[in-house]
Amino acid sequence: MGAEGGPARAPGPVIGAADGAEGRGGGAPAASCEPRPAIYTRSFLVTAFANLLFFLSLNGFNLLPLYIKHLHGTEAQIGFIMGMNSLASILFQPLAGVAIDRVGPKRFLYLGALSCLAATAGFLVSDALNTVFPALRFLHGVGFSFYFTANFILIAEGAPPSRRAEALGIFGTTGLMSMALAPALGELVIARFGYRAFFLAELALGVGCLAASIRVPEMRPAGTRAGGRGLRGVFRGRRVRAALIAAGMFGLAIGTTFTFVPTYAKGVGIARLRGFYLFYTGAAIAVRLFGGRFVDAWGPRRVIPPSLALQAVANVVLVFLGSSRTLGLAGFLGGVAHGFLYPAFSVLIVELVAAEHRGKMIGLFSSAIGLGATVGALTLGVVAQAWGYPPIFGAAAAATLVGFAIFVLWG
Repeated sequence: MGAEGGPARAPGPVIGAADGAEGRGGGAPAASCEPRPAIYTRSFLVTAFANLLFFLSLNGFNLLPLYIKHLHGTEAQIGFIMGMNSLASILFQPLAGVAIDRVGPKRFLYLGALSCLAATAGFLVSDALNTVFPALRFLHGVGFSFYFTANFILIAEGAPPSRRAEALGIFGTTGLMSMALAPALGELVIARFGYRAFFLAELALGVGCLAASIRVPEMRPAGTRAGGRGLRGVFRGRRVRAALIAAGMFGLAIGTTFTFVPTYAKGVGIARLRGFYLFYTGAAIAVRLFGGRFVDAWGPRRVIPPSLALQAVANVVLVFLGSSRTLGLAGFLGGVAHGFLYPAFSVLIVELVAAEHRGKMIGLFSSAIGLGATVGALTLGVVAQAWGYPPIFGAAAAATLVGFAIFVLWG
C-alpha cells in the first residue's frame, strides 16, 4: 500500500533469511536527525476506514446469541453456532496467508467482504434454527480470515519500517472501537426496530466496507511470492516457533478472560461489568495510540516479555476477584498488556521472515492466538465446572508465564 495510491514495495531491507527465518526484529533503530516518515497517508486512512466498517458489521454479530434465544435456541446451540466462526478462522487464516503471498492482498479484501455480506444476507432471510445458522457463521469466519489477513499485509508492508509498530497499533484501534460500538448500537436498533432492521443495518455496513475496499490502493506482491516455502517451511525457525507459542499463550489468557469474566463476576456479586470493558478497551486504545512508538524505539523483543508478565498479573488479580474495583484493575492491566503485545507481536512476526512469506506468517500468528483462545475456553470451562473460577485464572496466568519463559529462552 504505497503513499497516494501508488503500488508499494517491501519497505527497507528484508529481515529474516529465506532459509532460517531467524530475523533480528528486536534492536532499536539508530538515532537520526531526519524527520520521521508519515503514517497517516491517504492509503492508510482509506484502509483503516474500510477496516472499521468491516468490523462494525462483523462485531454486531456478537449479539447473535440474543436472536438464537429469540428463536428458542438452547445454550448448546448458541455455543455450537458461535463457535463455527472461530473454527473457520483457525482453519482459514494460514491458508489465506499462503494465497496472499502468491497473488497479493487486494482481491482477498473483496473475497472477505463478499463472504461476510453473503453470510449476513443469509441471516436476513433465515428465521428458523437449522443447519444454515452454523454454516453462515462459518462463512463469517472465512470472510474474516481473508479480510483481516489481507488488511494486515497492506498496513505492515505499507508502513515505514521505523514506525511499523505505531502504524499497526493505531490501525488496530479501529477493530477495538468496533468491539464496543457495534454491540451497543446493535442493541439500540434491536430494541427499537427489531432483528430484521438489525440485520439490514449490518448488511448496509458490509456494503459500505466493500465500497471503501475498492478505494484501497493495489499493492504488488513483495519479493517473489509465487514460489518459496509452504507453511511447514516457515514454521521451522526456532524463533518463529517461540513467537507463535508465546502468542498462543497470550490468546489463551485473553480467551479465558473474555469467556468467563461475565459469569464469574456475577457469581461473586458484581452487578455491572461495564467498568471492566471500559478500562480494558480504554487502556488498550491509549497504549495503541501513544505507546506504539515505544515498541518501535525499543524493539518487540524488549517489549513482549514484560507485557506477557503484566498479562499474567492481570489474570492473578482475577483469582482474587471480590469487588468492582478489583475487576476494573484487572481490566486496566489486561488492556495495557494487550495494547503493547499485539503491535509488538505483529512487528516481530512480520520481521521474522522474508517479505514473500509474510502472509503465511501473519496467518499462522492469527491462528495461534485464535487456537489459544479456543483451547482455553474449552478446556478451562471443564475445570471451572469442577473446581470453580479462581483456578482457571491461575492456570491462565501460569500458561502466560510459560509463554514468557519460552520466548525469553528461544525467541
